[in-house]
Amino acid sequence: VLNNLAYVLAESNQKVSDALEYSMRVQKMKPNDPDFLDTYAYVLLKNGKDTEAEKTIDEAIRQYTEQGHTEIPGEVYEHKGMIKEKLDKKEEAYTAYERAMKLGSQYFTQKTIDRINQAIERVSP
Repeated sequence: VLNNLAYVLAESNQKVSDALEYSMRVQKMKPNDPDFLDTYAYVLLKNGKDTEAEKTIDEAIRQYTEQGHTEIPGEVYEHKGMIKEKLDKKEEAYTAYERAMKLGSQYFTQKTIDRINQAIERVSP
C-alpha cells in the first residue's frame, strides 16, 4: 500500500517528499523487490535525486533479470528514460524509451504512448 501511495503522489507531483519517505520505508522492508525499487527510483527522480535514481533504476533492472523475470515492465524503461534524460544522457534515454514502447505498447494507454513518443522526439539523435 505504501509503495502504491508513494507512486501516486510522485506521479501527481504532490507531496513528493512524503512519497520519498514512504518509498524508503518500503525499501527497508523489501530491499530486493524490483517493482518497489522501480518506484523508489521514480520517486527519487521526482525529488531531484537524479544520480541516486539512476543507480536505483539500474539495480531494479538487474534484479528483474537475476530473479528470472522474462519480461521487464515497459514502465520501468520509461522511468529509466526519464532519469537518463534528466541527466542529459540522451542516447541512453532514447534507448530506454524505445525499449519502453517495445515492451509496453500493447497495454499502455494512448496518453502514455503519446508521452513516450514525445520523449523519443526530444532525445532523438
